[in-house]
Amino acid sequence: MVGISDSHRRVCDRVRRWAETWPNVRAGLALTGIAGSGKTHLAVALLQRIVVERQATRRARFVFLPQLMREIQASWKDPDRTEEAILAEVCGVELLVLDQLGAEASGAWVQERVEHILTRCFDGGGSLVTTSIYPIEPAGAGMALDERTSGSVVSLLKEACRVVKMPEDDYRDTVLKHGQDL
Repeated sequence: MVGISDSHRRVCDRVRRWAETWPNVRAGLALTGIAGSGKTHLAVALLQRIVVERQATRRARFVFLPQLMREIQASWKDPDRTEEAILAEVCGVELLVLDQLGAEASGAWVQERVEHILTRCFDGGGSLVTTSIYPIEPAGAGMALDERTSGSVVSLLKEACRVVKMPEDDYRDTVLKHGQDL
């Protein structure tokens, strides 16, 4: 395909293989890379492949983490919607895609909820796919995920997910402008 680098192709192949073997996977995926590298696009494609193309009957959910934190905050003032109910909906799936880990505000209450989600997902036997612009492991200049979230979150991810580093080129520039798709 025009515009797709070998590095993008390798990442796509790795994620595609994971999707094809799900739910019989040993670990989830943590997609990391610069803004615009295609992490969210790839996570949604993975979710679509599992739910639509493979006609999976298992429950799956895509969650934009900063929006989820806003929903939880709003529930504190809404007697008809509780934080527990929101978290139960998120944690009660067999495949959870958490988009933009580390982009949410980094207060203690946020970290407690993220740890809760990850722990419930893992303890419940669910699979997790995350995206983040922050690398799991510190690498040179720039902020790592442990500077945006708790050490417990990073430790849980290291245990339960395999890191997939996205290519450093901008997906929108290299692929979408050519009318291609991953």
